[in-house]
Amino acid sequence: MQDYFVTKRKVAIPLFRTRMKSSDSNTKDHLHRWYVLQMAIDGHITLLEASKRLGISYRQAKRLKNVVGRSGLAGLQHGNRGKRSKRAISDHERMRILHLARTQYSAMNDTRLAERLRREHGIQLSRETIRRILRAAGIKRNAAGSSDLPYNGSASSGMMVLWGGIGKNWFGNA
Repeated sequence: MQDYFVTKRKVAIPLFRTRMKSSDSNTKDHLHRWYVLQMAIDGHITLLEASKRLGISYRQAKRLKNVVGRSGLAGLQHGNRGKRSKRAISDHERMRILHLARTQYSAMNDTRLAERLRREHGIQLSRETIRRILRAAGIKRNAAGSSDLPYNGSASSGMMVLWGGIGKNWFGNA
């Protein structure tokens, strides 16, 4: 069932409550905003009614009305949509990290790899960023301090030896 918002001028505006993507990659919120602002542009509702309906200030509604008037629905989308982040790691740098991790530093865990890349190659990335790059490429590493060698359990030089003990029966004659 479709809900409607009825304005003072008896114009019914449909309410969209879901945030599902539509087929043309505009959210229903964008479509609803565009519809309400278009009603204000066409004179069916006032800009004040449109701002109240959208839950934004009058000044913001005025700005969006101008944007919709100039650019239509595309004006409601963020300007950086579809662009690569300026902070993104370049593909060249990513491939360099993967090459070093597969060849020269294949035995190192993520922490040691991050330290070595920083010290010897000038790659200033956090351990977590390097871990994400490696996992995305399907490379898994051992945790810090762990080894692939099994522990044999035998005593070695420097291990503590427990001698003797107390002969008292602490818990009675059980």
